[in-house]
Amino acid sequence: MRGVSIALCLRGLPGILMTAAMAAAAIWPVLARAEDRPYLALTSAAAEEDDERVWSIETLAANDKALNRQGVVAEYSFDPLHAVQFELGRVRDRLGETTAAAASVEVKWLFNHIARDGWGIGVVGSLATERDSGTGARAGGWSLVMPLSIRLGQDLALLHLNAGFIREGGERQRLLAAGIEGELWRRVTGFAELAAQGETRLAHGGVRWWLRRERVALDISAYRRREDGSTFSGWVIGLGWYDL
Repeated sequence: MRGVSIALCLRGLPGILMTAAMAAAAIWPVLARAEDRPYLALTSAAAEEDDERVWSIETLAANDKALNRQGVVAEYSFDPLHAVQFELGRVRDRLGETTAAAASVEVKWLFNHIARDGWGIGVVGSLATERDSGTGARAGGWSLVMPLSIRLGQDLALLHLNAGFIREGGERQRLLAAGIEGELWRRVTGFAELAAQGETRLAHGGVRWWLRRERVALDISAYRRREDGSTFSGWVIGLGWYDL
């Protein structure tokens, strides 16, 4: 299990950005390694053609009966096909009465431009570490995921498919996920995803409202996950700043 993303970022000041991000913190244990917001499990292979030497900051708060999580993600795009992402977080396990802090770094490498080909494919790798705030025990993990994104119709929607492996707590699990997104009305995008990581299942969907087109987005969504024979329903809210 693992988790998913407040901080400020100024273009050209990565040192300040990462210091601020370190002060925030939040990742939870749930199907979310290498994910792209607004998703919890998926990562996209759709290259944004204007992502050239820019930062983005995404924050997230999520809650259900078992887990409470807050987080921040900072991503730097070298160009539309190559990016590095830093994630920090904290999650409270209400059932186990434990709290953990986590950090991860992720590298994304896309192989082609979806705007040109109508589809995109790539590879995403990440390394993560977690520390239990009570016992001080540490654990690490890694993931390797191949994302595929396909444009449906004439800019109507995007279909995302992911396949890969995640290793956590000494155990390697397979990740399979699928999702779709499309514009519902002006400045509002709908999204949904289904994912399976080992024996855990996730269904998640909601809306992204662009408060400022391509610059500031508010995400509101709900999810349902099944794990160890129990089912939990919860909500997610996030705010992101882009092209910084």
